Amino acid sequence: MREYVRCRTVDSGEYMRVNLYPIHVPAGKRAAKCSPSSEIQQRLNAENSAHRLTDLIHANFTPDDVAVHLTYSDENMPADVKSAQRAAYNYMRRLVRAWVKISGRGAREFKYIIVTEQSSRGRLHHHCIISGGLSMQTLSDKWGVGHTTLKALEFDECGLIGLATYITKSRLSYRRWQASKNLASPAIRSNDTKVRKKDVRYISTHPDDSWYIEQIHAGYSVCPGSVKYISMDNETPAGGYFVSYMLYKSENRYFSRDRYARLRQNRRNRRNE
Repeated sequence: MREYVRCRTVDSGEYMRVNLYPIHVPAGKRAAKCSPSSEIQQRLNAENSAHRLTDLIHANFTPDDVAVHLTYSDENMPADVKSAQRAAYNYMRRLVRAWVKISGRGAREFKYIIVTEQSSRGRLHHHCIISGGLSMQTLSDKWGVGHTTLKALEFDECGLIGLATYITKSRLSYRRWQASKNLASPAIRSNDTKVRKKDVRYISTHPDDSWYIEQIHAGYSVCPGSVKYISMDNETPAGGYFVSYMLYKSENRYFSRDRYARLRQNRRNRRNE
Protein backbone atom coordinates (compact mmCIF):
# COMPACT_ATOMS: atom_id res chain seq x y z
CA MET A 1 0.00 0.00 0.00
CA ARG A 2 1.40 3.35 -1.05
CA GLU A 3 1.05 6.53 0.98
CA TYR A 4 0.67 10.03 -0.42
CA VAL A 5 0.29 13.42 1.18
CA ARG A 6 -2.90 15.10 0.06
CA CYS A 7 -2.67 18.88 -0.03
CA ARG A 8 -6.20 20.27 0.25
CA THR A 9 -6.47 24.02 -0.26
CA VAL A 10 -9.39 26.37 0.30
CA ASP A 11 -8.76 29.46 -1.81
CA SER A 12 -10.61 32.53 -0.46
CA GLY A 13 -9.51 35.61 -2.37
CA GLU A 14 -6.28 36.92 -0.90
CA TYR A 15 -6.11 34.07 1.64
CA MET A 16 -5.72 30.31 1.45
CA ARG A 17 -6.26 27.59 4.03
CA VAL A 18 -4.19 24.41 3.68
CA ASN A 19 -4.72 20.93 5.13
CA LEU A 20 -2.09 18.21 4.71
CA TYR A 21 -2.99 14.59 5.52
CA PRO A 22 -2.06 11.06 4.42
CA ILE A 23 -3.85 9.05 1.78
CA HIS A 24 -3.22 5.30 1.76
CA VAL A 25 -3.58 3.90 -1.75
CA PRO A 26 -3.94 0.16 -2.47
CA ALA A 27 -1.83 -1.15 -5.35
CA GLY A 28 -3.41 -0.47 -8.72
CA LYS A 29 -5.70 2.27 -7.47
CA ARG A 30 -5.43 5.97 -8.29
CA ALA A 31 -4.70 8.30 -5.38
CA ALA A 32 -7.25 10.80 -6.66
CA LYS A 33 -10.00 8.20 -6.14
CA CYS A 34 -9.05 7.48 -2.53
CA SER A 35 -10.86 9.09 0.37
CA PRO A 36 -9.17 10.09 3.64
CA SER A 37 -9.50 7.78 6.61
CA SER A 38 -12.46 8.25 8.94
CA GLU A 39 -10.22 9.85 11.57
CA ILE A 40 -8.81 12.33 9.08
CA GLN A 41 -12.30 13.01 7.71
CA GLN A 42 -13.52 13.89 11.19
CA ARG A 43 -10.62 16.29 11.56
CA LEU A 44 -11.40 17.87 8.17
CA ASN A 45 -15.07 18.24 9.09
CA ALA A 46 -14.13 19.99 12.33
CA GLU A 47 -11.73 22.33 10.50
CA ASN A 48 -14.33 23.13 7.82
CA SER A 49 -17.00 23.86 10.41
CA ALA A 50 -14.76 26.14 12.45
CA HIS A 51 -13.46 28.14 9.47
CA ARG A 52 -16.39 28.13 7.06
CA LEU A 53 -17.52 31.66 7.93
CA THR A 54 -13.98 33.09 7.81
CA ASP A 55 -13.35 31.60 4.37
CA LEU A 56 -16.71 32.87 3.08
CA ILE A 57 -15.95 36.40 4.30
CA HIS A 58 -12.47 36.37 2.76
CA ALA A 59 -13.89 35.21 -0.57
CA ASN A 60 -16.48 37.98 -0.80
CA PHE A 61 -15.57 41.11 1.14
CA THR A 62 -12.81 43.71 0.95
CA PRO A 63 -11.59 46.74 2.98
CA ASP A 64 -14.24 48.77 1.14
CA ASP A 65 -16.96 46.84 2.99
CA VAL A 66 -18.18 47.20 6.57
CA ALA A 67 -19.28 45.36 9.70
CA VAL A 68 -22.58 46.52 11.23
CA HIS A 69 -23.66 45.47 14.72
CA LEU A 70 -27.36 45.84 15.57
CA THR A 71 -29.17 45.76 18.89
CA TYR A 72 -32.83 46.20 19.90
CA SER A 73 -34.38 48.60 22.38
CA ASP A 74 -36.52 46.98 25.07
CA GLU A 75 -39.81 47.87 23.41
CA ASN A 76 -38.68 46.48 20.04
CA MET A 77 -37.13 43.21 21.24
CA PRO A 78 -38.32 40.30 19.00
CA ALA A 79 -40.16 37.41 20.62
CA ASP A 80 -37.76 34.77 19.29
CA VAL A 81 -34.80 34.10 16.98
CA LYS A 82 -36.99 33.52 13.94
CA SER A 83 -38.64 36.92 14.37
CA ALA A 84 -35.22 38.55 14.77
CA GLN A 85 -33.97 36.93 11.59
CA ARG A 86 -37.00 38.22 9.73
CA ALA A 87 -36.34 41.74 11.04
CA ALA A 88 -32.69 41.55 9.94
CA TYR A 89 -33.66 40.29 6.48
CA ASN A 90 -36.16 43.11 6.02
CA TYR A 91 -33.45 45.54 7.13
CA MET A 92 -31.19 44.23 4.37
CA ARG A 93 -33.95 44.77 1.83
CA ARG A 94 -34.19 48.41 2.89
CA LEU A 95 -30.42 48.78 2.67
CA VAL A 96 -30.35 47.30 -0.83
CA ARG A 97 -32.80 49.92 -2.10
CA ALA A 98 -30.75 52.73 -0.55
CA TRP A 99 -27.46 51.25 -1.82
CA VAL A 100 -28.74 50.99 -5.40
CA LYS A 101 -29.72 54.68 -5.40
CA ILE A 102 -26.39 55.81 -3.96
CA SER A 103 -24.00 53.51 -5.84
CA GLY A 104 -25.85 53.27 -9.15
CA ARG A 105 -25.14 49.53 -9.17
CA GLY A 106 -27.60 46.66 -9.44
CA ALA A 107 -29.37 45.19 -6.42
CA ARG A 108 -27.83 41.78 -7.13
CA GLU A 109 -24.36 43.17 -6.44
CA PHE A 110 -25.12 43.98 -2.79
CA LYS A 111 -23.64 41.32 -0.51
CA TYR A 112 -24.34 40.54 3.11
CA ILE A 113 -23.89 37.97 5.87
CA ILE A 114 -25.98 38.14 9.05
CA VAL A 115 -25.25 36.22 12.25
CA THR A 116 -28.04 36.34 14.83
CA GLU A 117 -27.08 35.79 18.46
CA GLN A 118 -28.90 35.58 21.76
CA SER A 119 -27.10 36.59 24.94
CA SER A 120 -27.20 34.66 28.21
CA ARG A 121 -29.86 37.15 29.34
CA GLY A 122 -31.97 36.38 26.29
CA ARG A 123 -31.32 39.61 24.37
CA LEU A 124 -31.18 39.18 20.63
CA HIS A 125 -28.73 41.08 18.41
CA HIS A 126 -27.13 40.82 14.99
CA HIS A 127 -23.63 41.00 13.54
CA CYS A 128 -23.64 41.84 9.82
CA ILE A 129 -21.01 42.19 7.13
CA ILE A 130 -22.27 44.14 4.14
CA SER A 131 -21.15 45.90 0.99
CA GLY A 132 -19.76 49.34 1.74
CA GLY A 133 -20.94 52.71 0.48
CA LEU A 134 -23.77 53.62 2.89
CA SER A 135 -23.36 56.32 5.51
CA MET A 136 -23.75 55.77 9.24
CA GLN A 137 -26.88 57.91 9.21
CA THR A 138 -28.50 55.79 6.50
CA LEU A 139 -27.63 52.55 8.29
CA SER A 140 -29.03 53.86 11.55
CA ASP A 141 -32.20 55.36 10.05
CA LYS A 142 -33.01 52.17 8.14
CA TRP A 143 -32.68 50.12 11.35
CA GLY A 144 -34.59 52.35 13.70
CA VAL A 145 -35.37 49.78 16.43
CA GLY A 146 -32.18 50.02 18.49
CA HIS A 147 -28.53 50.96 18.35
CA THR A 148 -26.34 50.64 15.24
CA THR A 149 -22.54 50.39 15.28
CA LEU A 150 -20.49 50.64 12.09
CA LYS A 151 -16.86 49.70 11.49
CA ALA A 152 -14.92 49.40 8.25
CA LEU A 153 -13.36 45.99 7.66
CA GLU A 154 -9.68 45.92 8.53
CA PHE A 155 -7.55 43.15 7.05
CA ASP A 156 -4.12 42.07 8.26
CA GLU A 157 -1.85 39.03 7.95
CA CYS A 158 -4.57 36.88 9.56
CA GLY A 159 -7.40 38.37 7.55
CA LEU A 160 -10.66 38.74 9.45
CA ILE A 161 -10.25 35.71 11.70
CA GLY A 162 -10.69 37.91 14.77
CA LEU A 163 -13.99 39.34 13.52
CA ALA A 164 -15.31 35.95 12.43
CA THR A 165 -14.43 34.47 15.83
CA TYR A 166 -16.12 37.35 17.64
CA ILE A 167 -19.41 37.13 15.77
CA THR A 168 -19.62 33.35 16.22
CA LYS A 169 -18.36 33.21 19.80
CA SER A 170 -21.48 31.39 20.97
CA ARG A 171 -20.96 28.67 18.32
CA LEU A 172 -24.34 29.12 16.71
CA SER A 173 -25.47 26.65 14.11
CA TYR A 174 -25.43 27.62 10.44
CA ARG A 175 -29.22 27.85 10.57
CA ARG A 176 -28.70 31.17 12.32
CA TRP A 177 -26.68 32.47 9.40
CA GLN A 178 -28.37 34.48 6.70
CA ALA A 179 -26.50 35.42 3.57
CA SER A 180 -27.21 36.92 0.18
CA LYS A 181 -27.42 34.41 -2.64
CA ASN A 182 -24.69 36.14 -4.67
CA LEU A 183 -21.79 35.12 -2.40
CA ALA A 184 -18.94 33.32 -4.14
CA SER A 185 -17.91 29.98 -2.68
CA PRO A 186 -14.22 29.46 -1.81
CA ALA A 187 -12.42 27.27 -4.35
CA ILE A 188 -11.44 23.87 -2.94
CA ARG A 189 -8.66 21.91 -4.63
CA SER A 190 -6.66 18.76 -3.88
CA ASN A 191 -3.18 17.76 -4.98
CA ASP A 192 -1.39 14.51 -4.09
CA THR A 193 2.07 15.36 -5.48
CA LYS A 194 2.76 18.93 -4.33
CA VAL A 195 3.86 18.06 -0.77
CA ARG A 196 6.13 15.19 0.30
CA LYS A 197 6.07 13.17 3.51
CA LYS A 198 9.41 14.65 4.54
CA ASP A 199 7.90 18.13 4.14
CA VAL A 200 5.16 17.26 6.60
CA ARG A 201 7.64 15.78 9.05
CA TYR A 202 9.75 18.94 8.89
CA ILE A 203 6.78 21.29 9.30
CA SER A 204 5.51 19.29 12.28
CA THR A 205 8.85 19.62 14.08
CA HIS A 206 9.58 23.21 12.93
CA PRO A 207 6.18 24.97 12.92
CA ASP A 208 7.85 28.38 13.26
CA ASP A 209 9.88 27.98 10.05
CA SER A 210 7.59 30.02 7.81
CA TRP A 211 10.24 30.21 5.10
CA TYR A 212 10.04 26.45 4.50
CA ILE A 213 6.27 26.51 3.99
CA GLU A 214 6.49 29.57 1.76
CA GLN A 215 8.85 27.70 -0.59
CA ILE A 216 6.07 25.16 -1.15
CA HIS A 217 3.47 27.86 -1.82
CA ALA A 218 5.20 30.47 -3.96
CA GLY A 219 3.76 33.96 -3.69
CA TYR A 220 2.21 33.34 -0.27
CA SER A 221 3.23 34.11 3.32
CA VAL A 222 2.24 32.20 6.44
CA CYS A 223 -0.38 33.79 8.69
CA PRO A 224 1.26 34.15 12.14
CA GLY A 225 0.36 31.43 14.61
CA SER A 226 -1.72 29.43 12.12
CA VAL A 227 0.46 26.29 11.81
CA LYS A 228 -1.12 23.34 13.64
CA TYR A 229 0.07 19.75 13.82
CA ILE A 230 -1.76 16.71 15.14
CA SER A 231 -0.01 13.37 15.42
CA MET A 232 -1.96 10.14 14.97
CA ASP A 233 -1.18 6.54 15.87
CA ASN A 234 0.84 5.11 12.98
CA GLU A 235 -0.07 1.57 13.96
CA THR A 236 -3.73 2.05 13.07
CA PRO A 237 -5.21 2.20 9.55
CA ALA A 238 -5.86 5.90 10.16
CA GLY A 239 -2.30 6.50 11.25
CA GLY A 240 -0.20 9.41 10.08
CA TYR A 241 -0.37 13.15 10.58
CA PHE A 242 -2.59 16.15 10.07
CA VAL A 243 -1.07 19.57 9.43
CA SER A 244 -3.00 22.77 8.77
CA TYR A 245 -2.06 26.39 8.25
CA MET A 246 -3.29 29.57 6.63
CA LEU A 247 -1.57 31.75 4.05
CA TYR A 248 -2.04 35.20 2.58
CA LYS A 249 -0.79 36.55 -0.73
CA SER A 250 2.51 38.32 -0.15
CA GLU A 251 1.47 40.98 -2.67
CA ASN A 252 -2.20 41.34 -1.83
CA ARG A 253 -4.92 43.85 -2.69
CA TYR A 254 -6.22 44.43 0.84
CA PHE A 255 -3.43 45.72 3.08
CA SER A 256 0.20 46.72 3.27
CA ARG A 257 2.65 47.99 5.86
CA ASP A 258 4.70 51.13 5.62
CA ARG A 259 8.37 51.43 6.54
CA TYR A 260 7.37 51.79 10.20
CA ALA A 261 5.39 48.52 10.02
CA ARG A 262 2.11 50.41 10.37
CA LEU A 263 -0.91 48.71 8.81
CA ARG A 264 -2.48 50.42 5.80
CA GLN A 265 -5.80 49.35 4.30
CA ASN A 266 -6.02 49.51 0.51
CA ARG A 267 -9.43 51.14 0.09
CA ARG A 268 -11.03 52.64 -2.99
CA ASN A 269 -13.99 54.04 -1.07
CA ARG A 270 -12.97 55.82 2.13
CA ARG A 271 -16.49 56.92 3.01
CA ASN A 272 -16.93 54.64 6.03
CA GLU A 273 -13.52 55.17 7.62
